[in-house]
Amino acid sequence: MDIEQLKNFLILAKLLHFSKAAEEICLSQSSLSKQVDKLEQEFNVKFFDRTTRIVRLTPAGKEFCKYAMNIVDEVDKAKKQMREYTEMEQGSIILGSFPIISHLGLTSLIVDFHKAYPNIELKLREAESKTLLQLGKDREIDAAFIPIGNYTDDDCFFDFYPLIEDNLMLMTCKFHPLGNNHLISLSEASKEKFIFMTRNAFAHDICINACKRAGFEPKIVHESNNWDTISGLVGAGLGISLVTLQVANAISERHNTEFIRLKEKFNVTIALAIPKDVNTVRSVSAFKNFVFDWTKLAQTQRTAGLA
Repeated sequence: MDIEQLKNFLILAKLLHFSKAAEEICLSQSSLSKQVDKLEQEFNVKFFDRTTRIVRLTPAGKEFCKYAMNIVDEVDKAKKQMREYTEMEQGSIILGSFPIISHLGLTSLIVDFHKAYPNIELKLREAESKTLLQLGKDREIDAAFIPIGNYTDDDCFFDFYPLIEDNLMLMTCKFHPLGNNHLISLSEASKEKFIFMTRNAFAHDICINACKRAGFEPKIVHESNNWDTISGLVGAGLGISLVTLQVANAISERHNTEFIRLKEKFNVTIALAIPKDVNTVRSVSAFKNFVFDWTKLAQTQRTAGLA
């Protein structure tokens, strides 16, 4: 018994006429008759009373119709659902990211997504956070990884999904007086010269706000959109900076720098931002769900590693 046999059975049960049923399903009468015979033999019961003039359903045939209709209906539903998964696994996504994606381990996420969804074309576009949000509003990207601190003014345009929670640390050169400390208040650095990300990056705003919370306005002597450049300048003694713990871990072996924990908690959240009007696009939805699962697994593995 297969699904086509059941469909043909139901057409014959509806028309109760072999020639008309055979014509509708583009099958010869003899082939249709053989299919019915095969079904009846399989269940060891007669579904039709057949004479040269009429075709009638037997009581068993009427009962079998109910099951056949349910089976055909469920198979059709399953096919429709599977088509949705097939469509979900195709398409393209333009993913925006601020320039330190590799420091957060998210390049591995992108590689793993390519492996899981080889038919979805994923294009990466790097820019500073504020630029990424504007690109999202202009529908030039479908999603973006951005740091959002503890605030955003763009909730009406985007859905934000927090992924990574982080904290700020102070970065100094190895021979800086503050570098001798393992833990300080940020206010102790109020007289220092600072090197921050450029002003179109949320990291800039996050660092400025942290300094203001600590009671001072930072003196900014250099700005860059590249953490390697910033850490190089800091390592050369041209100023100090604020970085997240994950960035510190990524660049700690370079540029003659020290990282000092702060007594205050200055939280930074890395989020996946998706424009509301593309959030239901199947390829984007597939990416979003993959990101959730991937970051959960990564967090579990990190926690297990610390245990």
